[in-house]
Amino acid sequence: MRGMCAGARAARVFALAASLSACAAATPASAPRSPPPVAAAPADVPPAISANAGATFVFHATAAGAPSGTAALPEIEALRPALKELLHVDIGAGGDLARLGADPARPILLSWAIVDPGQLLALRKASPPPPRDAPLIVRAVLVIPLADAAGLQGRLAALPPDERCARPSDDEARWAALRARLATPEDRRAGEDRSAAYVCHGDRIASIMRLDLPRRQLTWTLAFGDGSLLAAASRPPAIDVALAVRLQSRGFFAARAGMYTTPADEARAYVALGMVKTRHAIDSAPREDLRGELWREYLWEVGGHDRLVDSEPRLFSELLLTDGQVSWTLTPEGRTFFASLGLAAGMPATDLGLAVEKRLKPVGPFADRKKLVATVQEAGSGAFMLIKHFLWPHVLAFAASNPDDLPTSIPVWADEGARVELDRDGRVLSVRAGAPE
Repeated sequence: MRGMCAGARAARVFALAASLSACAAATPASAPRSPPPVAAAPADVPPAISANAGATFVFHATAAGAPSGTAALPEIEALRPALKELLHVDIGAGGDLARLGADPARPILLSWAIVDPGQLLALRKASPPPPRDAPLIVRAVLVIPLADAAGLQGRLAALPPDERCARPSDDEARWAALRARLATPEDRRAGEDRSAAYVCHGDRIASIMRLDLPRRQLTWTLAFGDGSLLAAASRPPAIDVALAVRLQSRGFFAARAGMYTTPADEARAYVALGMVKTRHAIDSAPREDLRGELWREYLWEVGGHDRLVDSEPRLFSELLLTDGQVSWTLTPEGRTFFASLGLAAGMPATDLGLAVEKRLKPVGPFADRKKLVATVQEAGSGAFMLIKHFLWPHVLAFAASNPDDLPTSIPVWADEGARVELDRDGRVLSVRAGAPE
């Protein structure tokens, strides 16, 4: 099972773990229209946050075009290769964002691994295996604010050529070739819309770039997996307004670089990404009984993400990373546990690690070495990010009980000089990096 692969592009999509694009509502148009008058970007309105995203990232471009602070946030850096391959934009390169006209004063927003929870749940409950054409689509949205929206079409023409892509407004031959590849009625209907600035459609991947002149922003939506991908890339994602307002109040959009996620959202993303990759390998089984056996085995393996994040006690409900600070919103169990540690304001993060080791009793997968190793192997690479983000106390407790198996180390975020804060209400635990004393 673990060695099966759905092909090089599917592997890249899986490793992608982030992509880009955002989507604005597609207004049907058979011919180019005159652009609306350019208005100033609205003030005091938080950027749109896609609902059901595995994680939301924010960063800023500098005046020279290079993103500021991404090198300090490995989660964003890890997305660069996939974004560069799929969209020919390197968010870490000095020239790419400048070439597109990115506005350094406003945040670039990436909503990663947007998944329909109902669609994914239906597949996970399927027994026998779901039909080979059952849809599973993962989307991502990249929104780049523009300092200068004029002349964008000319700048798009400078993008590296890709046989999968076309500019509907002025690239008739490529546009016709792209439309000829569309296989489903939904995709063919989406292919009648010529209002996008740039459209791509390939093997299990589609993306649409739209220009919003009033807001001065470029929005890319990427859809990959199985189903009518161009239609999925055309649909605007549902927006979580309440979350956007809450993140704005916490300074998320002003951060040089930041990330927001929850245990359930991140786990769901890894499940969906893994399923997109693995289903084709399972469906290629030569016999239906073997396909059913592989499917049941896979469902158990992919449940490793749930078994990890459901490990008691469930301490954290949210993670917020911004500019050298990591903050966790605590669950009721988490508030009780961290209150019991008697944390002093500004205490060294190393002391927090030691206190957790002494107080937390490992249970579930973390109480048994063989079970923990098996669960991590079953969940795959996503297990390590879930542990880093939400389960580091459990690993510390495990290490304290199993000194020969894991080093009794402090979490990776607790570098020398890092300090701990527990807010006045005991609801948010924060660790801020600091210079060594």
